[in-house]
Amino acid sequence: MVGGSTLSVDFPTTAGALTTTYRAPGEAFITRLQADGRRLAASTFYGSPNGSDNITNLQLDKANNVYVFGSTSGTLAATPGAVSASNSSTFITKLAPSLADVRFTARPAMGPILSTAFGLDACNNIYAAGFTATPGLPLVNALPNNTIAGYYTMTLSSDASKLLFGSYFGNTTAHAHSQVHRFDSQGRLYQVLCAFTYPTIAGAYSPTNRAGGLDVLTFKIDQNAGSTSSPLQAAIAPVDSACAPYAVRFANASIGEGKLRYRWNFGDGTPADTARQPSHTFTAPGLYRVQLSVMSPNASCGNTTRDSTIVLVRVKALPTVALPKNLILCAGNSLTINANSPGNTYRWSIGATTPTISVTQPGKYSVIVNNGRCSSRDSTIVRLVTEPTLTSDTTGCIAGGIRLRTTAEPGSTYLWSTQETTASIMAPTSGRYTVHITQSGCVTEKSVTVTLLRPVLPPNIITPNGDGKNDVFKPSEAVAVELGTRLRLYNRWGKEVYASDNYANDWMAAGQPAGIYYYTLENERFCTPRVKGWLEVVK
Repeated sequence: MVGGSTLSVDFPTTAGALTTTYRAPGEAFITRLQADGRRLAASTFYGSPNGSDNITNLQLDKANNVYVFGSTSGTLAATPGAVSASNSSTFITKLAPSLADVRFTARPAMGPILSTAFGLDACNNIYAAGFTATPGLPLVNALPNNTIAGYYTMTLSSDASKLLFGSYFGNTTAHAHSQVHRFDSQGRLYQVLCAFTYPTIAGAYSPTNRAGGLDVLTFKIDQNAGSTSSPLQAAIAPVDSACAPYAVRFANASIGEGKLRYRWNFGDGTPADTARQPSHTFTAPGLYRVQLSVMSPNASCGNTTRDSTIVLVRVKALPTVALPKNLILCAGNSLTINANSPGNTYRWSIGATTPTISVTQPGKYSVIVNNGRCSSRDSTIVRLVTEPTLTSDTTGCIAGGIRLRTTAEPGSTYLWSTQETTASIMAPTSGRYTVHITQSGCVTEKSVTVTLLRPVLPPNIITPNGDGKNDVFKPSEAVAVELGTRLRLYNRWGKEVYASDNYANDWMAAGQPAGIYYYTLENERFCTPRVKGWLEVVK
């Protein structure tokens, strides 16, 4: 929907429209386009038949009736019952959606005016405002200390039959430029302009011009159409900034009559909420524009009044901290734990304030990381892998060998110096055996010395007849006897007949008669350190 003024005599209009004939230079027009913007839905000329006209503002109500605000230099009569002033150069007209007929035309006393704002409230009361220097404009429910000034704003009833509000604002000497301006559905005017000087009120954010030249000024006027009911106003208490995840319980400070309905849009892609004071958690950092829309049944005009407001919620980012999990501490070693969060400050559970710590004991370790705004906490468990065990240095008999055993965690791996890979092995010979044990990533080397002793198998008969066969008493089949072997021989009456502390396999019963003898044989390197028995000498 567009409106304005044209000098084109062939400006397009549509059949059945209010006025299809171009009547005077500067004819005003109103045009409704199809949704695709390519075709006319309805188009008409509008204004006086004998002067130039201009439509500066346009609004639609919920039934798509068209309201226009403009000026004329010609003759344009007000409809019966509508506000009309003899000195008016402005008009406010309501047309049917088809642009085929006029519902009313008002000629309010506004004088020549540079219009800035035009709107409807929820009851279709009509609002218009602009810059003017015309004195004597009507004052109704005017602002305090109201005198002729450079700005005038007014309210008409929904049928344009009554002036509900009229007031000057500003001053006559100010040079001003209009910027952003609008009326909301509650009849409140919001205006932004540039000026050197302009009146302000007590408590204003900046009551004086601080720029030295043209400075931006904003003001709000609540005209409220003269209503005696409480206006609907959406309001949210300010929300402090906090760290993610941020759980906010919003304080709804909206006011209005009737059973109010609410709709919250949290600005983070989550579904809307209809609670009066909802709680919501913002999981990611960012600046969120939270919008509250408030709806109220309006008894005075039989429809729904709506208002909305926005509050900003700033959610600050947490520092990233992720301690490694399932940490293993090898026995006898130290372990370094890194917070992996550069550029921050740290506080560990052990009192350290560095990005990394070195630990030598198992247990739970935690760190708090702060980025100057928010803190994050994480913890980890350090498990000690105990040192494996291996059979200690040992002595055994050559005949059977010795089994070497380790004790380690389940799932450990082994590599012996014999290249075997089992938890235990047999040691068949004397020597040093080494094993590398890997358990949960910890590698330990263990060694054991094995000494295998000779078995003692003394004969029970010798024949010392000089034939070189079985002539002497030999404790074992070895060629050489073990050093330090102690031998004692006794005859049948218990008399010691031979003694040696370093026996050399050389007793052949010299000087002793044939018969039965008894002996004791001792050496710590024998499988059996002390052996006793009997021996028959045959000559």
